[in-house]
Amino acid sequence: MQEHMSNPDKKPKICILLPLAYPLFNRSYHAPFGGTETRISFITRELARRELFDINMIVGAFGQPHIDVRDGITFYSWQGREIWGVYKQSRWNPPTWHPSILDKGFKRIRRYLGWTTSLAQDYHPPIGMIEGYPITHQMISIYDEVDADIYIVPGNTIFSAETAFFCEQRGKKYVFQAGSDFDYFPE
Repeated sequence: MQEHMSNPDKKPKICILLPLAYPLFNRSYHAPFGGTETRISFITRELARRELFDINMIVGAFGQPHIDVRDGITFYSWQGREIWGVYKQSRWNPPTWHPSILDKGFKRIRRYLGWTTSLAQDYHPPIGMIEGYPITHQMISIYDEVDADIYIVPGNTIFSAETAFFCEQRGKKYVFQAGSDFDYFPE
């Protein structure tokens, strides 16, 4: 942020990570989304309209271009990254499990992450660990590509942990946004 003080014409660059939000900005793509995605879509549009910040979002790969600009917001699609087990090979595939899985806790998601983690470790050695979960350069390279000053991740997920790890390593600012009391649970 000191860079912006010496260069007052440069807007602070904000990056919001919200994988399921892209269909709210491009109705050609369809996928489930919830209240967080809806709320953040209103906030990002308003911030972009005010032109005080350079607004960027990291979203899932629905088949859109890697970089897409809509409503004054630059979108980066997270190519090749599976998100909650419903994305494969940069295309939207219907979920194989019902979204209410979150109501049953994170055990199934952790089993899923454990499976993908072992595959990632075989090909990409970890550069750090968060509570036993390995972080690889491939997982966080998109953050370097966006190169924002401030990263915002709604909710308490593995994505928020990865982003916090990245921000700590690179000296970037990280904003945790809670949506409910559930986001404060240590699990």
